[in-house]
Amino acid sequence: MKLLIAFLFLLSLLLTKQPVEPGMACPLGTFAISLIIDVAEYESLSVEQVLDKLCSYLPSEMSDPCNKFVDKYAKMIIEELKTDDHPDTIAQKIGLCPMDSQCTLFPQKQRIYFQKNSKSRYNKSEQELKSVWDKILGELKKIYEKHDPIVDLDGDHFSDSKKLRGSYWRGKDCDDLSRSTFPGKVPNSGDKLFDSNCNGVHGRDENKINYEDRFCKGTQPMGTMVIGDSIGAHFHIPVQFFQPDQLSNGILKDNLIDLIEMEGDWPQKSWVTGFDTTPNDLCEGTVNSIYLKMLERNRCNHRNYQNIAVNGMSSPNVYDLLENSLTESLQKESYPVFGLFQLFGDDICLSMNITQLPTPQQFRDNVVKSLHQLDSVLAPGSVIFVMSLMDGTRPFKILHDKPHPLGHGITYADFYEYMKCNEISFCPLWLTTNETERAYAEKLALKLSQQLYDIVENEKFVNFETRFVDTPQKEIEEVFIANGWDLLKMYEPVGGFHPTQLTNYWLADLTWKKINSLYPDLIPPINPHNQEIIDKFGDQGGF
Repeated sequence: MKLLIAFLFLLSLLLTKQPVEPGMACPLGTFAISLIIDVAEYESLSVEQVLDKLCSYLPSEMSDPCNKFVDKYAKMIIEELKTDDHPDTIAQKIGLCPMDSQCTLFPQKQRIYFQKNSKSRYNKSEQELKSVWDKILGELKKIYEKHDPIVDLDGDHFSDSKKLRGSYWRGKDCDDLSRSTFPGKVPNSGDKLFDSNCNGVHGRDENKINYEDRFCKGTQPMGTMVIGDSIGAHFHIPVQFFQPDQLSNGILKDNLIDLIEMEGDWPQKSWVTGFDTTPNDLCEGTVNSIYLKMLERNRCNHRNYQNIAVNGMSSPNVYDLLENSLTESLQKESYPVFGLFQLFGDDICLSMNITQLPTPQQFRDNVVKSLHQLDSVLAPGSVIFVMSLMDGTRPFKILHDKPHPLGHGITYADFYEYMKCNEISFCPLWLTTNETERAYAEKLALKLSQQLYDIVENEKFVNFETRFVDTPQKEIEEVFIANGWDLLKMYEPVGGFHPTQLTNYWLADLTWKKINSLYPDLIPPINPHNQEIIDKFGDQGGF
């Protein structure tokens, strides 16, 4: 039944690991072979028919790499399936996995349906196998190496295109030919002639008073920003991609390219910068975000958001990200920022074993360096809320003995160990059956959070204040329990690690309540002109 396993894990692993791992060919190939077996049995098709059908579900832009895989591996897969029905060993025999690989996931006895064909159109020689998976992964990786808008004609880091790090990530540029026009900018001459900050408030009233001066001046507008990892970016693979009955509806053809262009992320529905409240069956749940709360307080904040979050982001890489993604001259022309600095765990998750973990001092040095870089570009009067690391032991404790969507009796614990064995786990030291490693990683996470607290208490910055906020993970669990919701629904089913849309809702809600309770003086006031802005400018140009 799992018609899209290969694609799902190709995307999830590719998008959350930096860089792409060459060893992905083994597990991806194994998943693909299991996929072939499943479809052959489920739909009573020959293996060749399954291979043909598999590529037909994909958009035309992806048909070439899919056909390359089929063309080069089909003959060998067909031959092996005549005598072997185990995906792990078949992947070894055709060269996708090392022959001495100890990483196995599927049961030793897996029944298959196999229908012989008198002739095979797949006749490529084994000598033509040239790391097809790695080539496909390499091509896809090129899309994600740049964390700025691909379409940005004036080079101001803002775009009028939604995807490829465009307006789903940062407010929509209302003039992509003018570097002096971008969201969040302090307006030029009250925006009496044109909308220089793209918030939809511009022009003059009957008394020749600029609307920007009348409605926004002195109301303390602020931009919303997140600097973080895949949780800040809202990594999410739609569960519908696992449902065979959805394929005939063109779900992949209609949505796969979009998902790739978005790096597998949904920043427009994320917990910090989410703004898209339109219902979407592929990302079900109500959108709640820090940005929407800031917009509710002041309509002059329209489009003033920046999501500087990247899948796999850890403390050593934040400095370069900020240096490349934020331009001092533009940020200094902007309103102050209401920002969240959230590295929930990739300093731990990117380490394969305990010896590779950073020391608390290394982590501290990286964060301090990054915050000083941020200080050099942000406008005075900004505030940065530094979040603690998450408790990475919770996903394993909640999910480990539950069935994984791969089926075949595989549990999340089985899945975690297989991914760890192949060195491509989302988080090998937290998502593991090794209790000692989990405990060590969590102990370090607490030390790293203590370093963040100490930085907030002792480091001083010129252009922004810092405040520490404990990530409300425990409180979110309490909300789930109080409402009778299954804790499984806290985490995405594909990888068993990232928060769901429902969890993101409460992450935004409870973080905002904590800030409001602990630091009410840092939350800007409500703009008394909000209704007047709505009456005059409607949706202010939308998003």
